[in-house]
Amino acid sequence: MKVLLNTVHSLVWPAAFLSATLFAVDARSDEPCPQLVESRAGSVFNMSAFIKDNGSPEAALDTARAAVSKVNKGGGCGIFSNVAACEETLTLAAVAITALQACIASPIHRNSQNTARD
Repeated sequence: MKVLLNTVHSLVWPAAFLSATLFAVDARSDEPCPQLVESRAGSVFNMSAFIKDNGSPEAALDTARAAVSKVNKGGGCGIFSNVAACEETLTLAAVAITALQACIASPIHRNSQNTARD
């Protein structure tokens, strides 16, 4: 039992440090878009990869909205065998959409778009 407690205790501090570091790095970033978003249930979505795959935050927003719309038009989560997983995915998509909207509306993003056009 003592070995288990020592192992758990030895893993808590590095995990806490890593979490604090990630939050500090994200808070200090000059990028208007978050690198990751998280739902209340703890699901995490890699926003930076999603934006990179789509080419821009605007294109990523369009893709996310289209995916949610497709699920809703197809009958919602009730048509899937794992309804809870679908609902959590849609919740995470809503968090991502909100983050993308804030990202696009941020002055940093608008300034970077204006600089790229000049």
